[in-house]
Amino acid sequence: MSVILLSVNEADVGVEFDRFALTRPDEEGLRSALRGLIEDGSIEEALLLCTCARTELYVMAGQFHSTVDEVASVLARALQLPVTEVQPVTRVLYGRAAVRHLLRVTGGLESTIVGESEILSQVKQALMAARDSKIVSGSLGRYFERALEVGKRIRNETLIGSGNVSVTSAAALLAMSLESDLPGFSPRVGVVGSGAIGSEVARVLVDRGATVTVMSSSP
Repeated sequence: MSVILLSVNEADVGVEFDRFALTRPDEEGLRSALRGLIEDGSIEEALLLCTCARTELYVMAGQFHSTVDEVASVLARALQLPVTEVQPVTRVLYGRAAVRHLLRVTGGLESTIVGESEILSQVKQALMAARDSKIVSGSLGRYFERALEVGKRIRNETLIGSGNVSVTSAAALLAMSLESDLPGFSPRVGVVGSGAIGSEVARVLVDRGATVTVMSSSP
């Protein structure tokens, strides 16, 4: 059994990436479909990692070509796109290359902002979701546990994470910098969404002296 990775990421796709991003219900449906592949013996384990810049499927399987075709088809159905549109933009890595990519992801080397701080929690959440869905139970889970350890060590022993920068905090700081040189500047900012991203943006803005109103669609 070896690790096979199917990755669609913003670096390869560009502005079209939104077409290849999954909603939360779509993620749950895809994990269910992957569990079906496990039950019929096509693959042994699977893990879905979704961030604002990547949709990646890691699987453990004994066959390469047939596995890539089956997993690509399952991903295309989850995205509600023809597989002929998904396969050309999908990066496929196998064995050591797939593991090396995972280590680069958790180390922050594949992020839009190198060393950004959010990816470790996203990888951890993806592992927990896979275990909850009963699609990870053995070697693949251990690969991810080790990758998380390596990612933490990189940040503790190098300067890659200096400032603990994330994409959301960088965006908030950029917005603040646009007017920060004006005398008496005290911005009032509305943040739409109270989830993890919205909360992080609001925290950074408040730390920089902004008055923040968080708007949520929750009742």
